[in-house]
Amino acid sequence: MNKIAQLVADKIIKYIDEKQQELDDQYFNSLDNQFNNISYTYIPEQPKETLEEELAILESILKVHISKEDYKAAAIVHKQIKEIKTKLNK
Repeated sequence: MNKIAQLVADKIIKYIDEKQQELDDQYFNSLDNQFNNISYTYIPEQPKETLEEELAILESILKVHISKEDYKAAAIVHKQIKEIKTKLNK
């Protein structure tokens, strides 16, 4: 009786293993299909020197806008200056 139970258990385990392998293969193939369509693009950061030059130019432009009392344009330039200073402080 033990021998028959062992044979049945072995067949059940073998069947479960095969089914699990099929499901694993399907799952990993679906992951491969999803990730094959991804493309990567490297966007290099501007060199620090370029940012410093741009900062100097923008600060000059800001002074001109303030002297002309064009505060809307000055606010836009000031925002750009803050963004560059943030990049430089990283």
